[in-house]
Amino acid sequence: MDKHRIILWVSILLLAGLFVVDALTGADAERKVRVIIDPGHGGQDSGSTYDGVEEKNLNLKIAQYLAEELEKRGVSYKLTREDDTFVSLSDRANIANQYDGDVFISIHHNAIKNAASANGTETLYFPSKDKMLLLSGEELAQIVQNQLVSQLGTRDRGTVARSNLAVIRKTNMAACIAEIGYLSNSNERGQMVSESFQRAAAKALADAIQEALTIIDTKEP
Repeated sequence: MDKHRIILWVSILLLAGLFVVDALTGADAERKVRVIIDPGHGGQDSGSTYDGVEEKNLNLKIAQYLAEELEKRGVSYKLTREDDTFVSLSDRANIANQYDGDVFISIHHNAIKNAASANGTETLYFPSKDKMLLLSGEELAQIVQNQLVSQLGTRDRGTVARSNLAVIRKTNMAACIAEIGYLSNSNERGQMVSESFQRAAAKALADAIQEALTIIDTKEP
């Protein structure tokens, strides 16, 4: 092979390499994770348990249905756990920060011992004063709360500021904890175990996420 042909082949290989790198960079940009879904508890940490119903399992089912909803809508996401495994609170926040999501939603179910009549939905947020965020945790919590109450028909217990919860305190993005309902309430528990209710909760969360992302996108420079 003469010198000119060698130069030609080297040039072709270099161009091909640049094309592959550019394609991979574009694919990575497209796959940028926007939503962190956090199914609360897991593994040896079952959360609240009533009549054999474990909170960790309900959290995971809704999270999985939410992931399906976001997949259909073309919204990228990352689950902090995909099965019945234990993930520490710090690790959940670290995962969220590592993937640099726009919003973080932790899915939980409430419970109060010796208060079987307690019921309804509430959403928790960290009272951050970070002016750099395009959407605050409080704003995200209100959006989530509105969608859940509206679509599930549950009692509106409002949004609650909580400064002592690691997963919303340590995350560097708009974050909230959605307390879907009360596992300690037999009526709500009966709804929670049904797939239709779980899917309805997932849809409400997906709608809230899309609303939140739209706000973020309109504020981005």
